Order: sequence, then structure tokens, then C-alpha cells
Amino acid sequence: MDPWSDWIKAACLPSHCNCEAVRADWIAQPSAFWSSIFYFVALAATWIRIRQKSVALRIWIINFGILALSSHFAHGSMTEVAMACDFAAICWLLLTPGLTRAIANRIHPIAVFASIPIGFLLLAWGFFGAGKLLKIGLALLTFMISILDHWIHEPTRIKDPGFIKAIGILIGAFALFLWDESKLNCEPTSWVQGHTLWHLGSAWAIYEYSIWRFGKST
Repeated sequence: MDPWSDWIKAACLPSHCNCEAVRADWIAQPSAFWSSIFYFVALAATWIRIRQKSVALRIWIINFGILALSSHFAHGSMTEVAMACDFAAICWLLLTPGLTRAIANRIHPIAVFASIPIGFLLLAWGFFGAGKLLKIGLALLTFMISILDHWIHEPTRIKDPGFIKAIGILIGAFALFLWDESKLNCEPTSWVQGHTLWHLGSAWAIYEYSIWRFGKST
């Protein structure tokens, strides 16, 4: 049974998605779907580890949660709206530190929290219908913008081992993402996919970054 049959399929279908086979079922890609739980594990670990629950941390946690939910939605349904949400959530989280810094002490926290879903949905709308290469390219551009923002505003802190470790893990995980996208040594029905390892690695990288970003206030 395919509950998503009436939805617009992901733009990468039928043959340009990642390695894992897409099933006509409630969960289209089981390996990618269930491995998305790593994001929730990293989110919970971050929340437990950081004792001082600042407004900035709460914004970060909410956007991290949006990423986790969007990943489940994307791999559960493999629909275009879900894939748009997935890439929008990635970019939204990448932009969060810079946006939080820009609006600090300028906008009331209630207005900030109210704007979170609006910003995310606008990004998702922008990604809807875009090709896979364009989606990946825009995500990489957003990553570079975020790195530039850190380099401009925190040139000393980004030399800390915690930041370097987070970026190193993320780059390694992204290499696995690209390997999976290339479909080299692809086993479509395997429960261990390059994309599975991408979820694990990126969740770990986000956790390490979160500790670096907010751990100084513990």
C-alpha cells in the first residue's frame, strides 16, 4: 500500500535519487527513515548536556527538531514537498547562528519564535520543484555563507578544537553522502547505506557544533 501515491513524487524520481530503493509503502526508504532518528538522539543529548537554556539554544533546538522531522518526512514519503522541507530544514539550521546573532536584543523572543515556521516554510516553498543538483548546490552555498559568517564574527573561536572537530566530521559525512549519490557499489535493498552513515555523521557533527556553540555557558 502506498499512502503517498496521490502526492507529487520527488523530483529525483524515478532514477536519480540516492542508492536505497524507493518502496511503494508507508515508509519509502526504511534505512534512511530509521537512521534519521540519530538527529533526535543528538538533539536530546544537546538539550541534556547544555544546562543554561538560553533563547539562542531554544531556537537552535527547535530548528534542529525541524531538521529531524523533515528527514523522516522526506525518506518516509519521497514526495517533492517532503524533499523541499528536508533541504529547507538543512539550510534553515545552517543559517540559524547568523540569524540569531543578527536579531539578538533587537526583536522580542516571542516574535522570533513565531517567525521560525514562517522562515522555514518560505525556504521550503523556494526549494519545491528544484532539481537535485540545484538543491545540493544551494545547501552547499548556504554552508559556505555560514562558514563565512563564523569567520567574520568569530575568527578566534573557530580555531577551537570543538569547531574544527565538528566541521571535520561533517565533511567526512558529506563525502559518504556523495558516495551514496554516485551509486558506486550500490546495494539498493541494504539496510546500511551511505545515506544512513550521512545521517549518523551529520547528527554527530551537529551535536559537536552545539556543544562548541553553547557549551561555554554551562
